[in-house]
Amino acid sequence: MALLYYKKEREIFQEEFKNNMDTKKACSIINKLMRHYKLNNYTWKFVGTSSSRCCSIKRPNKSITGILKFSRTHISIGVICHELAHAIEMTKYSRSAHAGRHMRIMTRLIKYCNKKGYK
Repeated sequence: MALLYYKKEREIFQEEFKNNMDTKKACSIINKLMRHYKLNNYTWKFVGTSSSRCCSIKRPNKSITGILKFSRTHISIGVICHELAHAIEMTKYSRSAHAGRHMRIMTRLIKYCNKKGYK
């Protein structure tokens, strides 16, 4: 299921996944997006060359925290928006999956990035 979702995602957002960026630019964009979407309960870091991921933890008091891990070598607006969409979905709905809601959130993130000129 997830592999089909990834394929569809890359077909819809070809341009956003195609262009890799340097880590300095990625840092700036990640910080701006996290501040704009109020994701202060999440931290992030680069993890070398492994794939990017979002790890969320639901605490007993129902608060959600997490860490976003980004690949140093394969970072693009598409990857950033994909992982941030997981964090937003988890924060708002206490669950996250590769489904329609994730795609809607990701579309909104990408439109915002295009509007602001993040490339």
